Amino acid sequence: MAPATWPAAYAAILSALRAALDVPVLDADDDLGAGGDLRAAVVLGTDTGDEGRCGVFAQEYHDLGATATRDDIGTIDAQVFAQSGGDDLAPLRAAAFDALADVESALRSGITLGVASALRIELSGGDVFQGRTEDGTFVEVRFQLTYTALI
Repeated sequence: MAPATWPAAYAAILSALRAALDVPVLDADDDLGAGGDLRAAVVLGTDTGDEGRCGVFAQEYHDLGATATRDDIGTIDAQVFAQSGGDDLAPLRAAAFDALADVESALRSGITLGVASALRIELSGGDVFQGRTEDGTFVEVRFQLTYTALI
C-alpha cells in the first residue's frame, strides 16, 4: 500500500485534464513554447514559491487496531493563466475562468478519477491575479485540487 494517495491523485488528475480540456495542460515545468497571446493554459503542480512546493498531504488514523486505516487528505496546487499582448483584461478573465470551469467539469465526470483509495477529488478554492506589464496583460488563477482518501 502506498504511504499517501498524492502521487496517484496527481497522475490521475493530469491524465483526466489532458484528455478533457481544449487548452494546453502542463505538468509543472513543461515548456509551453514561445510567448505571445495565449488565451488559456492549465499548469498542474505549480511551484508556489516555496522552492518547488506543489502540494501537501496530511493523515490521521480513521480507526484503531492492527488493520487500522488512515484518512489521507491532500492538495495539489495548480494554475490557469491567460495572457495577451493587448490591454483588455475582460476576455482573459473569461478565458481563464472558462478553463477553470472545464477543470471542474473534468473532475466531476468521475469524482475519484479511478484512484482506488480516493473518496473524492475536487476543486477546493483559488486566488485570482491580473495585471498589465510592458508585454501586455495577464490573468492568473492559482487554485487547489483536494483529494480525500482512505488508506
